[in-house]
Parts: sequence; structure tokens; C-alpha cells
Amino acid sequence: MTANPNEVITLIFENHSGIPGATLQSLFQAAGLINSLYTPASATAAWPTLGSMVSSGKRLVVFSDVLNATSAQPWVLGYTDYITENTYENFAPNPTFGCEASRPAGIRRGLTLLNHQLNTLLIPATATSDAAYFPDYTDRAITNSAASIAAHVAKCTAQNIFVNFIEVDFGQTGDVIASVDTINGVSRPKTLAVANGTAPAAASSVPSQTPSTSGTSAGAVMGLAGLLGTAVAARLIVVSLGFL
Repeated sequence: MTANPNEVITLIFENHSGIPGATLQSLFQAAGLINSLYTPASATAAWPTLGSMVSSGKRLVVFSDVLNATSAQPWVLGYTDYITENTYENFAPNPTFGCEASRPAGIRRGLTLLNHQLNTLLIPATATSDAAYFPDYTDRAITNSAASIAAHVAKCTAQNIFVNFIEVDFGQTGDVIASVDTINGVSRPKTLAVANGTAPAAASSVPSQTPSTSGTSAGAVMGLAGLLGTAVAARLIVVSLGFL
């Protein structure tokens, strides 16, 4: 973050292990990031402009899908309190790639995460059990193609659902970063890879970009943002899952 002073960074923890907020607090303190954490007034408050977040120094936003934090960590934000996502249960060979409010069910929050993954179904769901499936490896390049991603985003935009985050599997295959750049109207060196837990080595060669501050809120349009130190720009942030 020191090397990219004009970037607003969002971290989304899939906290299945229930790691307590106190542990996250100690880690952020050790990394020297505790004073950069942003705390909104409430889950329904309007997001500030990116320019004001950069100016204030509060430009690190943390969400967790399991909110195991206390009032001592108000910057750990409940994922479903702020973000709505569509279903990730899209199955080959005929995925729907919809825009419905799947989590939280039927509720539209201020931010939207788009699940754009394809899965192979092993066992269909029943009245007493969930479906069993795994990420579809064979068609990963098609799923992560520019045409597929752009069509999914366009479908949601036509419904006045504006995407802030895209979540994919096998993020280093296909056109994920290039597609997001095209949607956002920005460009970057072609050698930049998808972040996978840490920023890729090429990230240091990407120049910082100044966020737009023309009244655009960070909630509606994420503006020029960074993912784990990488200059992933504009209103979409690509979140790469563990399947690479």
C-alpha cells in the first residue's frame, strides 16, 4: 500500500474457520496497516468517494462472511450486511450465470459480487441434502473468456444491478483481468497475472493511478482500486479463488 498510495484495497475473507477479529487485528497491526482500515458509519450509510478515502488514509476495506469480531474490530464488516451475490451453483453444460440475489436471499445490498464460475455436478440436490459438485476444469477458458464475462456483466447491468466484484475459478486461465480492464476502460501491462494470495512480481511495475473523485461513491462504482497491492482498476475487483 505504501508503494501504491492512490489505491483503495478490498479484502474478502471466506472465514470458514471462524478466525476471531482479535487475530486479524494483531496481523494488521504487525503489517503496519491498522490505521488504514476503513469503518463505515453503518451498513446502510452511503460509501465515501474514493478520493476522500485516499485523502483520509482509510483505504483498506475488510469483509468477512463469518463475523467473528467484537466492537474492538468495527472495521471487520459482515459480508452479507454489505454485499449481495448471485448463486455460484452454475452447472455445465448449460449454466445460467444469473444476477439474482442469492445471498442474502432476496435482499439487495449496496454492493454486488458476481459469481462467475462453472461447476460439474456429481450428485443432484435432494430434499435432505445439498448438491455435490466441483469446479469445471475442462471449460475454464470458455467460462473465463472475455465474451462470457462481458455477457454476464451486461445482463446484470441491464437489470440496474451494477457489479463491484467478480469471483472466478482458475483465474490465471482465460481473459479475466483483460475483461475487467475492458469493462472499466483501462489498460495494463499484458504480463500482469491474477493475484493469488500475494501480489505477483509484476505488480511493482504497474504505475499507481489516481482515482476518479467526480462524486462517484465507492459503493456504487469502486473506482480505481487495488487488489492485494495490484493496480486492478475501476469499478470491478477480481477475486481469484484457490483453484488455479
